[in-house]
Amino acid sequence: MASCATKEDEQEESLKEAIDTARIYLTKNKCDEAIKTLGAVEGASKNAEYLKALASSFACRSGYRTPTFYGTDLAKIGSTQSTFFSGLATFTTSEMISPIDASFLDLQEAINILLYAGEVVVPSAAERIKVFSSIEASDINIYALYMILVQLGKYLYYYGNANPVTGEKGAGATANGNTNRLTNGCLYDYSPVDSDLATTIDAARSAEILGSCTATATGHVKLAALPNVTTVSRMCQGVVLFNQMLDLLSNITIPTSSGSLDSIGTLFTDVCSSISQTSEVCSVLSQSECEVNFSVSAAEADKLQAYFFIFFESNF
Repeated sequence: MASCATKEDEQEESLKEAIDTARIYLTKNKCDEAIKTLGAVEGASKNAEYLKALASSFACRSGYRTPTFYGTDLAKIGSTQSTFFSGLATFTTSEMISPIDASFLDLQEAINILLYAGEVVVPSAAERIKVFSSIEASDINIYALYMILVQLGKYLYYYGNANPVTGEKGAGATANGNTNRLTNGCLYDYSPVDSDLATTIDAARSAEILGSCTATATGHVKLAALPNVTTVSRMCQGVVLFNQMLDLLSNITIPTSSGSLDSIGTLFTDVCSSISQTSEVCSVLSQSECEVNFSVSAAEADKLQAYFFIFFESNF
């Protein structure tokens, strides 16, 4: 008897089989096999289950595990501006050894799969809900949020030269488990062309209200002085991660089991909307947009410096 199955039926069955196979690989921590299995599938860019499985595969290779995030690291997130970043830096997954750390790159790939799910042009919660059902969008967004928090922990650990035990900025040392042998007390060595911004930053550093970022402290060796294309790219990574976190916290229902996350979004969103120097940077949700917008001139680069100073440096 001839089969009545259509080509669409066969594609759907192949997709389901690939997802099921990948999930089995993931239970055995066979991340590369899961990536290869799902990579062979075409035309699934708007299938939520496929996208979550693909993101999980790259996250698996990065060392991310949701049970570890929930069971161990979530409780480390502080509920105030002054404790939030240091908490992220103490995650068990926060170790990062270079700007091209394989774990960081794999987790970023997983995050991007979720942020651009459904082939959205603008990677925002508002755009994803236009493509997926409310339940599908919620699952994608919450999963992305968890990964972004882990990625921010890596970013702050590395560029902030953090003590992995206490999360203290500028206190990383071999003795406490940070083997990067860095000496920076600031994330970046600020030198804005805007005189008012320069005065504000210099005063804060001299008054020693920025933790280890004092008047004599240096910035991270891998964030060379602006204007610099590589530095813009690396600073934009932090900007986009943080902005994406705020977008998600503002547009999804946070599970009651997520500790202090519900209050964090309001704390930082209010700052974004109240400071003119950072308002433009706060709206950027994609890496490419950030790099284009803030590498054109010294004045534009000043906005990146203001953002780093106001959000990361002043609260970490």
